[in-house]
Amino acid sequence: MRLYADLPARRTRQVVADVLVLAWVVAFALAGRAVHDTVLRLQGPADRLTSAGSSFGSSMQGAAEQLGRLPGVGDALRRPFDSAAGSGAELTRAGQDLADAAGHLALVLGLVVALVPVSIVVLPWLLLRLRWVHRAAAVGRVAAGDLDLVALRALAHQPVRRLAALGPAPARAWREGDPVAVRRLAELELTSLGLRPPWTRPAPPE
Repeated sequence: MRLYADLPARRTRQVVADVLVLAWVVAFALAGRAVHDTVLRLQGPADRLTSAGSSFGSSMQGAAEQLGRLPGVGDALRRPFDSAAGSGAELTRAGQDLADAAGHLALVLGLVVALVPVSIVVLPWLLLRLRWVHRAAAVGRVAAGDLDLVALRALAHQPVRRLAALGPAPARAWREGDPVAVRRLAELELTSLGLRPPWTRPAPPE
């Protein structure tokens, strides 16, 4: 499978485009990671809230248990501390919920920052590259054995100004089977794709 053109000018443009797309992907992947890490720092206060709630709840529960052992008045004295211990548990749950929300938000924002710009550039680039690979492979195979068909493709697809530059009445010359006109038309189609015409390639070493 041909991934790059034969002719230097087209091949250079393809390589430069690939490098730019790769740089774009890397840049926004790093940007997404930076956003993820920045938002994830919100877990710090959430973790401290969780720790404070757990510590407060444990302290209140311990005090409630100690007061509950007092004869006669223990049950009455421990009720406020049991209630405070419940408030500590609620603080712990709130801290855990906040930490989970921060983690989820960090993941979503990081993916959005990375994937949206990458998709905007990579998808069109990939479609154009696959289209070129398909066309270059098809035209290259045909050119190896049927220049007339490649010349016909040039008549159908090339701009009129390029066809006119080949000489007067290139379509009539092709219909009459003029070998020079056929070769020039085929060369125009091949070079427009960045392909080297078969007759200009160096012969393989014997």
